[in-house]
Amino acid sequence: MATEVIGTASRKKVVRTRKTTAYPALLMTQNKHRFYFTTIPVDDIFNYCFVARRDEDPGAGFQRALNESRADDIAAYLAVGTGSIPSNVVLSAQDNANFAYNRKTKSISFARETAAFLVLDGQHRLWGYQKCSVRHRVPVCSGQLIPDTALSFSSATAGASPSLN
Repeated sequence: MATEVIGTASRKKVVRTRKTTAYPALLMTQNKHRFYFTTIPVDDIFNYCFVARRDEDPGAGFQRALNESRADDIAAYLAVGTGSIPSNVVLSAQDNANFAYNRKTKSISFARETAAFLVLDGQHRLWGYQKCSVRHRVPVCSGQLIPDTALSFSSATAGASPSLN
């Protein structure tokens, strides 16, 4: 959490703690839903994400269990220096994220809060970025998505190639 000295008042320093961080983003609208594409350093996003796993909650969960070996393979691939994963991680901003888009600066901001983002797609890529010895920026697509998006999204990709999940 960055701390910024704003000024002085009666010889006392006035300190404001910045709880949000902004990143340049590209706005896309699809079927009246707004999505934002950006890249975020893995250390700025990983700790604020969570996954709804099928094995932990069969009713609400939709992600497979984390395959550590797969995440390790992704981390090793990224660490080589020539490895690149151009596809984005899809995140759903939760209410506590205070997710916002600034049209003037064309940037998104969010609060660094526990469970601020639900991972809809790309949990293995996200874990791979986190495990990687080289600190990368993660391609991210995010927005405040409609409640049934996770179920719809997971159903739409169910037939997709496992290498794409």
